[in-house]
Amino acid sequence: MIEVKPIAGGNGIGCEVHGLTPADISDPAVRAMLMDTWIEHGVIVFRNVEGGEFQVALSKCFGEVQPHPYAAENPDNPISEIVQISYDPDNADIYEVDGQVLGGWLPWHQDLIYLDKVSRGSILRPVVLPYAGGKTGFVDKIKLYEKLSPAMQQRIEGLSVVYHFDMDVTKMRFGRPESLKVLKLSKLYAKLVSQAAQYPLVRHPLVYRQRETGRPVLNMSPYFAQYIPGLSAEESDEILTEVGSLCLQPENQYFHDWQENDMVLWDNWRMLHAAGGVPVDASRTMDRTQIMGDYGLGQLESTDQNVSDEMRITV
Repeated sequence: MIEVKPIAGGNGIGCEVHGLTPADISDPAVRAMLMDTWIEHGVIVFRNVEGGEFQVALSKCFGEVQPHPYAAENPDNPISEIVQISYDPDNADIYEVDGQVLGGWLPWHQDLIYLDKVSRGSILRPVVLPYAGGKTGFVDKIKLYEKLSPAMQQRIEGLSVVYHFDMDVTKMRFGRPESLKVLKLSKLYAKLVSQAAQYPLVRHPLVYRQRETGRPVLNMSPYFAQYIPGLSAEESDEILTEVGSLCLQPENQYFHDWQENDMVLWDNWRMLHAAGGVPVDASRTMDRTQIMGDYGLGQLESTDQNVSDEMRITV
């Protein structure tokens, strides 16, 4: 029997689904229920479920699965739709975040917000769990909008935010920790940092309405945000600082503490996510599927630059 219930300690974000089996998702009624649940909650934690082909099949309940650009780096992975994302202590990204040294940490962000087309969502499943840490954080941007004062809601209506792909976290200006240092970068992330100049600027609306429900979404990703066009630098910074700070408030966050046989699905159009990091000597491997889609509201600021498939990196 399939059971849907709130996430304990989730600050009202997302829900848990128990009892789902591979046979269930062949039922159109179950697939429709899962989609409705996703639209309502934005994050679904599936407990005690199989991985591998079931992860791919479950992902297809929510849209077409898009092979990840990093799949070529996993030549031994027998399932092409799954990419393995690993933290390897021997080739690691290491940061000092508010005085704590962490490996594999990532700030609050929305995947592909630095492109004009934004993926629909993703599913993560643990393969190797670290001995400590390794949590994945989520913030619901529908709930963030509700936290704004009516005056701020009115002030930001119709505004956009310009984004630029720059993996150098020290250049973040909004929604960042109080202190942040890069201690070491893996070869991959060092390469990504060096590619910033190849990417055009893009803009996305600061507020949009969820198409199925009409609920407003505070559509701001602290990582990669640059400025609000049409405003002075002072006013732009004031607004982005205020809305970006909301994701740093613990009461607006849910950090998922992974268990074996979990899978977590999130709506990338609606949710911010972050990697909480691990001890630098730990190991962590996750299987990830990516669900295609585009909400159709992004716009390239410069049309004389082409974004190749290889540049469409999911971060």
